[in-house]
Amino acid sequence: MFSRFCLTATAFVSCIYFQACKPRERVVDAGVRDQVIHIAGGAEPQSLDPHITTGTVEFRILQNLFEGLVNIDPVTIEPVPASAERWEVSDGGRRYTFYLRDDLKWSNGDPLTSRDFLYGFQRVLSPGLGNSYIEYFF
Repeated sequence: MFSRFCLTATAFVSCIYFQACKPRERVVDAGVRDQVIHIAGGAEPQSLDPHITTGTVEFRILQNLFEGLVNIDPVTIEPVPASAERWEVSDGGRRYTFYLRDDLKWSNGDPLTSRDFLYGFQRVLSPGLGNSYIEYFF
């Protein structure tokens, strides 16, 4: 009787042990699959308007929501293509021409165009907006 109890208890404990030790899907992996952004806790964002936010909390969220024309290579710290597949700089360095990727779309499926980027730059530079980091755009 005792050995049967030990055998049953051992089998039960083994089942629990193996169930607890099996690999589980990480929250990040579920987010990638379901296209859900998971961001570590922190303060409540004050705004998600990319032209007026100044906080780290907002930056972490916006970094996942928007893509600029270029990005920064983390190793070389050089600009690399992002929404723009390439760009040209005029001889004097005063004119930049960006060539957008063909596959750019808003979250609703509408195409993203150069006019959208133009609107964004005009808005961020407008004096009435009060952008705290406006000097970075000049």
